[in-house]
Amino acid sequence: MIAVLGAFFVIFACCAFAVKKITEQSKAIENIRGFKQAFLHIAKKMEFEAEPIASIMDKISKENYGETAEFFSEVSERLTDGTNGELAQIWNEVVNKYTKKLNLSPKTIRIINNVGTNIGKMAQNAEIEFLESASKELDCEIEAAESELSKNSKLLKSSGILVGIFIVIIFI
Repeated sequence: MIAVLGAFFVIFACCAFAVKKITEQSKAIENIRGFKQAFLHIAKKMEFEAEPIASIMDKISKENYGETAEFFSEVSERLTDGTNGELAQIWNEVVNKYTKKLNLSPKTIRIINNVGTNIGKMAQNAEIEFLESASKELDCEIEAAESELSKNSKLLKSSGILVGIFIVIIFI
């Protein structure tokens, strides 16, 4: 009886690990969507309102953009607290801080860093086009991540069960 219960817990633990990995990938996709929506929001605000970038980011941080709202909140705070840094420098530091937390791919991080590097250095129309272009690039990243998630979810679930069964067989 104890062996059966132990076998059940081992299989359950391996399946739970697989589900955890799938959940992490789903959160990463939601974070990419949050950045995409935020970039479009910034572009819209820049087009129709003459508002400072720190104020725009503060408003974004208060809207529902998931975990990315924390990112924009920190950028906004650091821009307004008088640390005397350029937007690109502050943006880069905050991206580096949130890289692991947001679980983003290197290409997505490159896109986000590129936005921070270029925003505030171009004409308004060019910045709006740049933000819209970055959101389109993030759309491609979302599609790639979703297709990878669908492939990996089946693989992870199956491998979780198989690894659990393999461990049980070894210990029996």
